[in-house]
Amino acid sequence: MTRTNYLLPASIKRVSFLFVLAFLAFTMSARAQTFTVFSPSDVPTSEAKDGPGGIEVGFKFKVTQLGTISAIRFYKNSGLSTGAFTVNLWTNGNSTTPGSNLATASNPNVTATGWIEIPIPNKTLTPGNVYVVSLFSPSGWYSFSDNYFPTTPDQFDPPFIIVSNNNDPAGVGNGVFKYTNSTTFPTNSGVTSNYWVDLKFTTTFTLPVSLTDFKATTTSNDVSLTWKTEYEYYNKGFDVQRSNNGNDWYSLNFIDGVNESSVSRNYSYADKALAPGTYYYRLKQVDRDGKVTYSPIVNATIGGKGKIALYPGLPNPFSTATSIRFDLPRPQHARLSVLDLNGREVKVLVDRNSPAGSNLATLSAANLPPQLYIVRLQTEDGILTQKIMVK
Repeated sequence: MTRTNYLLPASIKRVSFLFVLAFLAFTMSARAQTFTVFSPSDVPTSEAKDGPGGIEVGFKFKVTQLGTISAIRFYKNSGLSTGAFTVNLWTNGNSTTPGSNLATASNPNVTATGWIEIPIPNKTLTPGNVYVVSLFSPSGWYSFSDNYFPTTPDQFDPPFIIVSNNNDPAGVGNGVFKYTNSTTFPTNSGVTSNYWVDLKFTTTFTLPVSLTDFKATTTSNDVSLTWKTEYEYYNKGFDVQRSNNGNDWYSLNFIDGVNESSVSRNYSYADKALAPGTYYYRLKQVDRDGKVTYSPIVNATIGGKGKIALYPGLPNPFSTATSIRFDLPRPQHARLSVLDLNGREVKVLVDRNSPAGSNLATLSAANLPPQLYIVRLQTEDGILTQKIMVK
């Protein structure tokens, strides 16, 4: 074995953002971007030639977003011979079941050093699938860095996931190689060695969440909301919102996201003890940078006969704001107001024709001195009151 060592730093860095290709807008922005695993300053520490013939070297990865690979890159040290090099994109595999070739391309006369890029026919990569990019070096020379890829767990570096040595579904590990005199799928484990093969990947979109299966189901007087994400990218979370008419929306609760995830995740929220009526729900997904997108609207109907009801504020006592809920058995005019202990009306929260079912109003503590107050609901079906405390 012949090895030439280059004492240069090598580290997997956060994904290198190359350029913004497009900007689309639909409630929130959708951005196509191009990425590589390694930045221009990432370079190998060594090069080697282990046998008399050629060698195929590569590494395994997944993507977190739908997108297209357009080129495969490799690092050519000064010691690597000039001439022909072939790059390949494969499905995952092992010696028993080799991966299938998805794309291949060659450059018959590579003379430059550094990062070399060879275009390949565009191929769409699916989130969650394991892929292999590889380089065939006819001379047998290749670049490498030992102990580079993770042993476990996978390294999450959106939009890439570097498959760890112990988590390879094919049981081979990462990186991979094979001594060969013609290009072939690399089936031998390099035990976390990096052979400095890379890819150029353009995301179809970078919406932070792939939301699927948003449903609303009823049990007695409760509505159960369930939804599923296929992946999450910088996802802060979900503001669960409800409406009685599909136009006016109230926030019920905020459900935290997981920030970054490449696996499917299930979420749920229970809207309990509702009055009879039809309710509309949507999710306001919030990105880490403050951008939002709204889910499709789902609805659920609570059956039966109801009566007017007024509930204590939540929270109560409160110092900044509280939510006050009232239920109506049928559409009617409702007036919701706040009185001091002398019976003087100090705030009016609702004074309109209101839909049947559960309604929400927000009471701000602004301009309300700390003390006890009375919340009064006046409807065609009666009058109700509740006590609240501003602290």
